[in-house]
Amino acid sequence: MRTVPARLFLFVITGLTALALSATANTAAPVAVKRVDRADTTPTYQFTGSISVRRQALLSPRISGLVQSVDHEEGDHVNAGDVLVVLDPTLATIELGLLESDLSLAVAEQEETQRLVDEANRLGDSGFPRSERLSRETDSAQAKLAVIRAESEVEAQQERIRRHKVIAPFSGIVAAKLTEIGEWVQTGTPVINLVGDEDYRMEGGCPNFC
Repeated sequence: MRTVPARLFLFVITGLTALALSATANTAAPVAVKRVDRADTTPTYQFTGSISVRRQALLSPRISGLVQSVDHEEGDHVNAGDVLVVLDPTLATIELGLLESDLSLAVAEQEETQRLVDEANRLGDSGFPRSERLSRETDSAQAKLAVIRAESEVEAQQERIRRHKVIAPFSGIVAAKLTEIGEWVQTGTPVINLVGDEDYRMEGGCPNFC
């Protein structure tokens, strides 16, 4: 049996080790290096609930009548004072004209009675009977009252005409239009659902991490 020299044995082992290391290096997967930056993250929470508004109103006319126009649709934004619905004011306008004529006649009558009083006062008791002067003063006082009454009737009719319009009491969104042109509506019948566009409030429960 032949003995392998130690020097030759060491040479063989070293060669095999080098070949193994070379093969491992050739088959290894490439490694990429990336720098990691530090960043702040904001947590996200989920809530369930409902949103309510401070102001909401079902608007209705203050007088009965035929709907002449509806000036806004659902989803429209309106400002306080905007006209939303108009009822036909034809008859009320005619009545106002008659009352204004009555007022003009009352004013003319009052001016005439006052002229007669002034005339009697200029003549005095010596040139004009006292009883007649007192009668003229009574007529003038009644004429003044007639003017006041006619003015009140005119103002009342003007208010009736104004009530043919449904006005937005506050700014908001038309949530629902509850009438159409040509419909007859009674006093107090809702025609517009108006929701305020300010002071929203959320009512909800516990977030998702509870």
